[in-house]
Amino acid sequence: MSIEHYLTSAPPWSLCNLFKAGATDTWERIRFSRTIPNLKIHETTITQNLIYELKILQAVGGVRNLRIQESENEKTNGSDIELCLVTNGQAICYALQAKIIYHASKKSHGNGDYRQMHHMIKSTGDYQIDLLLNYGTSKGKVPLYLLYNYVNNPLFLPAAGLKHFGCTLINARFLKDNWQDTTGNLRKDIKFFNLHASARTTTKPAFPWHELVCGGWPTTIANVLSRLGLDAKTVVTPLSIDELLEDDAFTEITTGLTLTPKQEGKAKRNREREIEGLPTFNPKFRIIADVSDVNNENS
Repeated sequence: MSIEHYLTSAPPWSLCNLFKAGATDTWERIRFSRTIPNLKIHETTITQNLIYELKILQAVGGVRNLRIQESENEKTNGSDIELCLVTNGQAICYALQAKIIYHASKKSHGNGDYRQMHHMIKSTGDYQIDLLLNYGTSKGKVPLYLLYNYVNNPLFLPAAGLKHFGCTLINARFLKDNWQDTTGNLRKDIKFFNLHASARTTTKPAFPWHELVCGGWPTTIANVLSRLGLDAKTVVTPLSIDELLEDDAFTEITTGLTLTPKQEGKAKRNREREIEGLPTFNPKFRIIADVSDVNNENS
């Protein structure tokens, strides 16, 4: 397991340690794939690797405050995640649309772009950004983009740890308000340094995903909206831990590695659907992280 290589303590591992290790592994996977000729990597691969390894490490490392679930709906996007943060029995959930960085060539990694943010569902003509925002409103979830990154640039020297920026988050509404083209879709040329701070710019809206679970992240809806720069009237519906666990739309992932023929067929259909794109945001996975301990320690 590659994430285990980046863990900085012995088990039982903290959520903070796991999320930082997952980001570091993502940074290194993209670096490897983008610097070796004829190798490719996509966000679906990274998401599934993250989910698989987090589940294995949760099981073998005694991580009691983490649950990994899979959607029962076959019509899901295998790269997207719903992340629910639980504090004292109440959860705020985030809808994460995953996008990977692209580079100009195998030899040019000083910056990169998120060209696949400019995405339209061919069958309906809907823009993916609008589907994500609509999902957030209808379900009461906070819509974010989960960015998978790697850059090699001396101007990027974050104090938080360079490789922890392998997985970052950004408010989807910010992108819609500031980076849409004349049609209402997101632009093709949104670059890494447009969203992440460099040595020349100290404030940018994207931040490492481990900040959600390492303590200090807001636990009230009002403070979450304020932290993300969202309108105070944004609809966010808290859920109890019982509501999450009793939700028939998701089931706990087991650690079994052998797929049945039925599961193989389901995986094949999912891959075929992802080529076209789904006419709605429909996450494949749900991560439930209980952050009560770290938030109570920092309250």
